[in-house]
Amino acid sequence: MPEELRMEDYTPERVAERIGELRRHLRDELLPQAREHSESTFLVRFVEYLDRQAERLETSLTGPIDILALATRNLLEFFSLLNQIFINQQARDQFIGEMLLDLEDIRSRAEKMGIPKHMLEEDLPEWQDIPQKRLVVMRDKHDEYMFKLCSKCIHPSALSILAEHSTSGRFMFYFFGLNYLGRSYNFLVARVFNQIYISSIT
Repeated sequence: MPEELRMEDYTPERVAERIGELRRHLRDELLPQAREHSESTFLVRFVEYLDRQAERLETSLTGPIDILALATRNLLEFFSLLNQIFINQQARDQFIGEMLLDLEDIRSRAEKMGIPKHMLEEDLPEWQDIPQKRLVVMRDKHDEYMFKLCSKCIHPSALSILAEHSTSGRFMFYFFGLNYLGRSYNFLVARVFNQIYISSIT
């Protein structure tokens, strides 16, 4: 194990401290900046979402392993999404368009099941041009490993039902959860709020 990676740094108490520190930065620094930004309607949602996911990771540290796995996987997926959304305007358009495609798909499936149309949400957000291509999210081999581990802990499977204690334990979720939380925060600070990518989304 590398010298800088020590098990004692990943106790629930130490992890909670680090999450709390990041959440304070999110609420006290990034959120006010997001509210003042010209793209505030878009950016505030991302900062608030990351804070909610950080809170879920924090509250799940000593809870059931499937809830901890879900919190970790959501942070993984959020970090992957950030890296795709803020590439350029086209990626952002696809992300917004995907919201509308998903809403239409959900409504269409509900109608096919016989749910009366008047019981479904009718007020879809207005968007001039809905891209038909969905946003593609990329993951590396470490992300794929963690995604698979989380999925096996979250969903009913032979592993989660018959051998739930045979996985790598909480350390992996603590390590990767903090990793994705920190990288998402750093991405927002460096790539969005420090103007590196903002010209490509305005």
